[in-house]
Amino acid sequence: MHTELPLALRRSGLELPAGSNPSAVRLGQKWRVQHGTDMDAIVREALDMIRDGFLYSLDPPPLGRQAIDEFLFSTRIGFCEHFASSFVFLMRAAGIPARIVTGYQGGERNSVGKYWIVRQSDAHAWAEIWIAGRGWERVDPTAAVAPERVLRGGSGFGEGAGAGLQGMAGWWAGLRDRADLLGAWWQQAVVGFDALRQTNLLQRLGVDDEDRVRHVMLWLALVMATLGLAALLLSIGRAVPASPWIVLYREFVAKLASSGIARGSAEGPIDFSERAATHLPAQANEIRSIAKEFIALRYARQQSMESMGDTGLKSLRRKVRDLKVARPRDAMGH
Repeated sequence: MHTELPLALRRSGLELPAGSNPSAVRLGQKWRVQHGTDMDAIVREALDMIRDGFLYSLDPPPLGRQAIDEFLFSTRIGFCEHFASSFVFLMRAAGIPARIVTGYQGGERNSVGKYWIVRQSDAHAWAEIWIAGRGWERVDPTAAVAPERVLRGGSGFGEGAGAGLQGMAGWWAGLRDRADLLGAWWQQAVVGFDALRQTNLLQRLGVDDEDRVRHVMLWLALVMATLGLAALLLSIGRAVPASPWIVLYREFVAKLASSGIARGSAEGPIDFSERAATHLPAQANEIRSIAKEFIALRYARQQSMESMGDTGLKSLRRKVRDLKVARPRDAMGH
């Protein structure tokens, strides 16, 4: 039986900021004078006040320094934190120890994984008051708001919809439950596979001695590190097969280099072909055509590449092989 509240908890349960929200203080004190020690009557006064025209909204108007007074006597619109904090303030002003409690209310059953999903949207705030001889009792002032006075930002999926939309809602719920189950499995099996879980796995495999577990874990780490290093070494220096149009462009560059027109290390196909065409005016059209076809193949989108097929590659190969160049008199390097 809870008969007495410790003095320190009583003081904290009645504490109010000095000079804060004077209208709410006066109202709470008025109820105390009217009802004396009838705590249930004081609670009814506060809940009746909320029932009389308060609105619930997740997008309430902003409040100033005297937030409790503004909420109770001006805006009268808010969400659970507004209702809980204002109720607790009124109770303390009336001499009833009170406190705000936060947690989660509700949840949704995952029909596939057979567990409950509790989201941040299920977060809730309510109040507890101390009644002598009864202890702490829960009071949820938000529940006093009539359902028709809940301002919704949007209706739930399928709310008020026909049978077709309701069926779609059921299909979507099943898909959502499967996606959540997959995410839960990933967290447990991959992200949460820490040292303790690794040890438990080895113990289930018969490796239960602590020293042996440490040795096995060390050897596993060494094996994984060795395999990773081997893969890295194999990848270093491994020649990546060049695309056929790259091979043909290199052949084109080599031909021009043999004529004394070497490509600069930072020179792109267009600049290089224009410089080569200037030095080899007789072959200018062929050089520009080769560069244009190479660019089309090199930077084409996947869809364009598929539509080109082998035709573009064959055309580029033929033009590169047919290109005949000779050392010009004025081309002795760049």
